Amino acid sequence: MELYIARHGQTVGNVERILQGQQGGELTELGVHQAQLLGERLKSVHFDAIFCSDLNRCQQTLGQIIPFHNYASPVFDERLREKSAGVLEGRPLGTTDALAKKNGVNPREYRPERGESWTDVQSRARNFLMELASRFIQPNGNFRILIVSHGGWIMEFINVIREIKGQIPVYANKSKNTAVYVYRFKKNGNKLSPSMVIENDTKHLSNI
Repeated sequence: MELYIARHGQTVGNVERILQGQQGGELTELGVHQAQLLGERLKSVHFDAIFCSDLNRCQQTLGQIIPFHNYASPVFDERLREKSAGVLEGRPLGTTDALAKKNGVNPREYRPERGESWTDVQSRARNFLMELASRFIQPNGNFRILIVSHGGWIMEFINVIREIKGQIPVYANKSKNTAVYVYRFKKNGNKLSPSMVIENDTKHLSNI
């Protein structure tokens, strides 16, 4: 199984440097252009399935990709959403980390009122990956899947991979807008074996 994962294009909230969380978000003019270039980059790749966060900024990004893949019916899945910041959504970036520090809580464990912790997001990502593995790792085929999601979700997806490898989690959301990640998975017995092909790659944006 080969997974292509892409982050959404630049949003108004990215420019304003706020916690968008599970607000829909709106792509900027640049974000739309980034998504168009992402679509061009991926147009010759055949996907056996396409999954996307149901939040607006990801749906807008996918809208620039899907015309090249009209053979596929995308699935919009809430498990691919960004971390909910609860009552803190719309506040400046760094607000949750500051409150975690103030309360003496590990920032990955801090859960704002009506929101999620990063470990909650990791659980969602783990659940999603295990479902994909059960469906698409088959002895008679190599399935290729596209996922359009968010920077924080991608960070926690990587932490699921690190967990599989027996490594400690990272807390560094460095995913660039419309960055592409490619991972391959196979099974050794009942154990998943992941390998990285590319991470956080934005070569399609080299001319803007």
